[in-house]
Amino acid sequence: MTIKKKNNLLRIVAATSMTIFSLLALFVGTFAWFSLNSDTNVNGDGGMKVENHLKSFQKMEIFSGDYVSDNGNYYRFEAIADETITISYDGSAVGSFVMEEYTAFNRHHPIMIVLTYDNAISSIDVTATTTTSYFVGDVAHNGLSQFVGETSKRPLSSFIHTYAFGYENNLPAPTNVSGTNYYYYEDSVVEGCATNGGSFVTLSGSSFTYNTTCSFAHLSGVSYKKIVIILDYYQDAIEYIVSAYLKDLTSTIDLMCDWTLSV
Repeated sequence: MTIKKKNNLLRIVAATSMTIFSLLALFVGTFAWFSLNSDTNVNGDGGMKVENHLKSFQKMEIFSGDYVSDNGNYYRFEAIADETITISYDGSAVGSFVMEEYTAFNRHHPIMIVLTYDNAISSIDVTATTTTSYFVGDVAHNGLSQFVGETSKRPLSSFIHTYAFGYENNLPAPTNVSGTNYYYYEDSVVEGCATNGGSFVTLSGSSFTYNTTCSFAHLSGVSYKKIVIILDYYQDAIEYIVSAYLKDLTSTIDLMCDWTLSV
């Protein structure tokens, strides 16, 4: 083998080794940060504020759930609400929920919000508005530096996505498993309702659009008395944030709810 060929081989090996090293560094950095938070506790002043604009809006129930991979993928919620809030027309309310730790191996920690109306409504929009100025993954505006309530907690709006569907009267009867009742929603059914919900950030490759108002639920065409909103971590947004701040992220990050829900 000539010296020239040896040099070419060396350059190829060196370039390949650098690529492998870069990918390994990305994986290690991402894996280290995937532990988002021990829990996203949004009680009290940091809670999800709800504004009531419809006389028909009667009640809001909040259920915590999990994601089950067993003979298919399901979102599962125990059929006892963590919190039930009765809504008065001329007032507002604060709802609370807890989203558990997001990790590389456990990415789903869904919350189910059930809205009840005492009169059937044929077109429903549930919107959420945040005072957060920038997407946390916005490096140009140092979005990661934004805090909510406490200086150690960052806005939850950058990390979640919602899915919505409605019922004419009541939710389907829960399924009993080993003495516990659960509401089950197949993964494919939930994903199929993605256009009924939304997120504050829309991703397109390496670019994004961030809006301070987004649709948590948009339903029309049928008379609804029950609206189900499933709120979960937005994996694509989290991976975008991790990639944007790979060198700056600490091992964990605490989140707090930063939006008001308008019904």
